[in-house]
Amino acid sequence: MFLFGLVLTLRRTIDRGSLWGCIGLHGGLVGIWYLFDSGMVIFSIDTPYFLLGPSKNMINPIGSVVGITILLVSIFFQRRLFARTGRFLASTVNASFKDETP
Repeated sequence: MFLFGLVLTLRRTIDRGSLWGCIGLHGGLVGIWYLFDSGMVIFSIDTPYFLLGPSKNMINPIGSVVGITILLVSIFFQRRLFARTGRFLASTVNASFKDETP
């Protein structure tokens, strides 16, 4: 969840404070999780744990090795895009320049 929080934070910063990219990412993840949890996508008993997550009782696509790898790759590419834009959210920068407490 920490990695997903970083992905959403970087997305919001790159989008200059707009939440629409974060809403799309979160909605897509919830939709995929619903497909897994509702039984629309059925996995066999022999499916390895690195695809489904660490628990046998509950499918957790974020907790799987594949999910963590996808989040890390996403952070890497968003970090490069963030470094190219080179700006933080305007509200945090302005608050620190005016010697105000954010």
